[in-house]
Amino acid sequence: MSVIPLQPQTLDDAPIHELHVRRLLVAIDGSPEAELALRAAMTAIEYDQAAITLLVVVPDMAARKRVMYEMADAYIALPGGVGTLEELFEVLCWRTLGLHPRPIGLLEVEGYWSHLVTFLDHAVDEGFLSHENRGLLLVDDDIEHLLDDLAAERTTPTL
Repeated sequence: MSVIPLQPQTLDDAPIHELHVRRLLVAIDGSPEAELALRAAMTAIEYDQAAITLLVVVPDMAARKRVMYEMADAYIALPGGVGTLEELFEVLCWRTLGLHPRPIGLLEVEGYWSHLVTFLDHAVDEGFLSHENRGLLLVDDDIEHLLDDLAAERTTPTL
């Protein structure tokens, strides 16, 4: 595993509101995605010093998930495909099982997550998902509001 600090930083217990400044990119070594991610990160840094603060290159998906799990203060899912959904539901499942206390959020972008949220609400109505577990997934279309909600959730003991 390679850890590349892209800016001077500390990995201390920074407030969750600093997540939009302290960003982590975890890429799989040797994959085309890792190469693209590294180029994108370096390009972003040229224009925005707060873009990515730490790049971690790992050998495989299992290591990527482990690093994200170990280093995360919270989880925020942006619009994505099946990999994003898999990771989202894994951390949500782990939270319902009491394996971690971290808050989980969806950043709603132009209605991307609306059908998923409707499905989860339907699962509650049908008795397959509890209201409590549904409430573990915070959704907002405003990043600042979502960060505030995640910060409030993080300070509220739920396990």
